[in-house]
Amino acid sequence: SSDLPDLAKEIFAAAREKGCWAVDAPVSGGDIGARDGKLSIFAGGDREILSWLSPLLEIMGNKVTYMGGPGSGQSCKIANQVVVGANLLGLSEGLVFAGKAGLDKKQWMEAVREG
Repeated sequence: SSDLPDLAKEIFAAAREKGCWAVDAPVSGGDIGARDGKLSIFAGGDREILSWLSPLLEIMGNKVTYMGGPGSGQSCKIANQVVVGANLLGLSEGLVFAGKAGLDKKQWMEAVREG
């Protein structure tokens, strides 16, 4: 899931008031990536704390990227979701166009899948 970057900042501030640390580290890769430990993790928060947490994060994901201060991980995830949405829209438009052009849609999908 994606949360607002401001929420991550609020959680970070509340944790610091209690002498604790909080990071935001949303992921991309879906259930298969989670099962296989191959998630991309977008990390936001204190760099030293995230470095300390890296061994744990690397169990869940094969790519952990430090994005910046609190909320930065969430901002990265939201930007990633914009790209995912645009890709889905493009795929849908391509499929509609292929059908209107008289192409077999299944054959078209197979043709463009790897390219």
